[in-house]
Amino acid sequence: GCVAHIVVTERGQTPDILTEGAYSDLCAAADGVIVEVRAQTGQAAVRPGEAVATGDVLVRGTVETARGPLYYRSVGQVLARVQRTLTVRIPLCETLLLPTGRQICRPSLYLFGASIPLYSDRLPEEPYAAVQERYFLRGGRYELPVGLQAERLTLLEAVTVTRTPAQAYTCALEQLQAMEAEAFAGATVEKREASQVHKEGYLEVSVRYTAVIAPRKRASR
Repeated sequence: GCVAHIVVTERGQTPDILTEGAYSDLCAAADGVIVEVRAQTGQAAVRPGEAVATGDVLVRGTVETARGPLYYRSVGQVLARVQRTLTVRIPLCETLLLPTGRQICRPSLYLFGASIPLYSDRLPEEPYAAVQERYFLRGGRYELPVGLQAERLTLLEAVTVTRTPAQAYTCALEQLQAMEAEAFAGATVEKREASQVHKEGYLEVSVRYTAVIAPRKRASR
């Protein structure tokens, strides 16, 4: 499994008591098993060893007292163990659109809101990727409404790419690395367990992660 670390900044002053309807809870943003829970403001709703599902309340914004309930904006720290697996499929043979090395530049003069083309050629019939560029005059910190605009076209062609299983595996790991950076942003990945399955026409690669993350969300009442 993986360890999810839910951290909320602790207040350095006495917490404000809110009115009913203005408090909030800390809830789980992922399934897991609680390892540790500390409520700085509010009341812990779970104990170590308990399994939680996405959306379950971890720290309540209400505290029961002898004089009735008090309402807070819950603040706490929760440590939980979760599991996460990412999978990609890489074809052993596919057709891709790749740059031919040829580019076309279509510049325009921009004057006070009017764009004047400085080219006469049509758009190419073959596929292309377009990038917009701007070169404007500046007066100090301000951009003036005078300059050049350019549409740069990179021509593409269909190319059949054939990969060996080893090449497909390397490609899969590169994609998984990008997926990992997004899925575990701000987290510390402690363990990776990779597996691969050869299927007809493609290679499927899965990685099971163990990581320390902060899967939390706040639910207002």
